[in-house]
Amino acid sequence: MSKRRSDEPVKPATTTPAESEAEVEITAPALPYSVPLLHQRWRHGVQAALLVPLPIYLVFINLPDPGAGPSRPAAVPGYGFWVLVLACALGLLFGGRAVFRLVRSFLRAPGTIVIRDSELLLPPHLDAAAPVTVRPAELRHSYYLRRALPTTASGPVLVIESSQGVFQYPRDWFADEADQRRVALAVKRLLPEQP
Repeated sequence: MSKRRSDEPVKPATTTPAESEAEVEITAPALPYSVPLLHQRWRHGVQAALLVPLPIYLVFINLPDPGAGPSRPAAVPGYGFWVLVLACALGLLFGGRAVFRLVRSFLRAPGTIVIRDSELLLPPHLDAAAPVTVRPAELRHSYYLRRALPTTASGPVLVIESSQGVFQYPRDWFADEADQRRVALAVKRLLPEQP
């Protein structure tokens, strides 16, 4: 068995033809380039369908019934009932937020990222009424966040920093990952040279 010297480069692992076909080279798109963002109605609908009726049902079936005695084993005794009520109230808050986002997704159209040679039109959030106009000279950085994400966000998140603010675009807001990567490549092409 041969040992690798520390100054030898590490050879990449070979890939099968199926793996190499799956990796499609994404190039920077021709400008002007626009990408419409997408709502996640299915996610908000599922969250609302689970987080609104389920907590109400759990509290209802576990309500104390003084006349039932030991014949009702499903009831949570003592302080456990109040812990259940607090947990269900928290679930209802998240369910209410999901209902609000679902209704808002039907009332407002999602934004569109537009990239031109002279400007970028970046929506500050998914359903912003008006995009923010950013000049290429105002751009600072463009990068992905892949691992340092909260559990409620899907990665990777495209982050565009400018003097106008920080714009974050999760993977779920794009039709596919290639659109997100094309936006990142187009923005990187417009970034001013770093000294």
